[in-house]
Amino acid sequence: MKKLVIFMTLIVIATLTACSSHFEASRNEPSRGIWGNDTYTNQYLGLTFRLPEEWTITCDDDISALLGLSSDEDEFIEPGEYVPYYYWEGNPVFIDMIANDPFLGVGIIIMYEQLTFPYGGVSEPEHIKNTLEYIANTNMSAYTVDDTVQIGKYLWYSYINKIMTREGVVVMRNFINIQGNIVRTISFTYNEVIDPVDDLLGYFTTVKQ
Repeated sequence: MKKLVIFMTLIVIATLTACSSHFEASRNEPSRGIWGNDTYTNQYLGLTFRLPEEWTITCDDDISALLGLSSDEDEFIEPGEYVPYYYWEGNPVFIDMIANDPFLGVGIIIMYEQLTFPYGGVSEPEHIKNTLEYIANTNMSAYTVDDTVQIGKYLWYSYINKIMTREGVVVMRNFINIQGNIVRTISFTYNEVIDPVDDLLGYFTTVKQ
């Protein structure tokens, strides 16, 4: 199941970076979340996530090893701070957190993508529309979800895409929020036979100042 979650991470990266160009410096630099007492706190996203029982956290070294990521420091997050980042067709995607249930194959991925201008001026619906057009040319199916969802301090737009694997149909519920030219993404991955979205959203709260 852990390998399936990692595989789905690559799929998420591929679809989310479909409309980007090259890396470009930004003044809208995100900061990383931190783990403490089985709770992930991200001031930049304005949220906390309480780790469910039986779940495991994938540390940065494991993310880098499993995905072949660079372990260099990068000023996109904060100078001197280590973060796993992946270049998809020359585009940087920064993975802040992966956690999963190794028994059910349910996972959460939080990542940031930096868009170059003029892409940095797109809205969430426009970005999702472009992403769905890209997915239409693959073996995946995808569609938007009309309602926005409050996660932490922000409203998130979302879409769903599905892919057939040897383990069955895997669903990705992707929540998108854009600040400046930074696409912030929270992705839930799970098997089609279950629908854990409402339960997973219940583990998020707004960060306390």
